[in-house]
Amino acid sequence: MRPINGVHKGDLRLSGDLTLAGQVRGTVWVMSGATFDCHGQVVGDVVVEYGGTAVVRGMVVGKILNAGGTVDLFGMVAAVNDSENSRTIVHSGAVITGN
Repeated sequence: MRPINGVHKGDLRLSGDLTLAGQVRGTVWVMSGATFDCHGQVVGDVVVEYGGTAVVRGMVVGKILNAGGTVDLFGMVAAVNDSENSRTIVHSGAVITGN
């Protein structure tokens, strides 16, 4: 898995796996077959396409939009929007602020 430990300014489109220990200031798009492992902070939204996977242990200031992928939420997010064929698991201790 490729890591980001510092600050990335701008949107990211992931076609491969990525671990975030730093910060992304923009939207993270998780494409089919990719895994996004977030230990840091996304100042924007996370969009999980059909067949993509996101594991959020850190914080998403915006929304998680699950458009047919798999999301494991352990951390904090403002909101989660799921499509019909998506799988989102909100684990014990996770926080959805509703902002």
